[in-house]
Amino acid sequence: MALSPKAEDLQPTRSPFLVVEVWYMITDILCDAENEEQDEGRTRAKCSSPLRDLISLSSTCTWLRTILVPRIFAVIYLRNTTKSALSIKAIADSNFSGFVKEVQYVASYVYPPEVDTVLSSLASFKNLRTISVEFPSTMTS
Repeated sequence: MALSPKAEDLQPTRSPFLVVEVWYMITDILCDAENEEQDEGRTRAKCSSPLRDLISLSSTCTWLRTILVPRIFAVIYLRNTTKSALSIKAIADSNFSGFVKEVQYVASYVYPPEVDTVLSSLASFKNLRTISVEFPSTMTS
């Protein structure tokens, strides 16, 4: 007669790799949604919904922050405001500057001196590959 296994032996074991894979799949889905919005030609006046979701998700725990930071900071957007320029400068001075691969700038004829400071110090972003400058079709001075 065979011995029956203990209840503990019948419990499924959790694989941490499965959980990690699920989080990477969720991240990829959110990033794909972000890329679709960008492909539709929408100007980045505000943070997109998928990017806001990634930022919110990254604030839940340090492990998720670690895997999401490279995606959150891959592309940063500089608008013609002092607030935007100071935000970009803060990123340049932080540990996140190495994750920035692209800077997109919406230009105008007149801009605050802080924007000039950011544009003249793009070397702070060591992995910067692309700088995009958009000139709105209806520029006013």
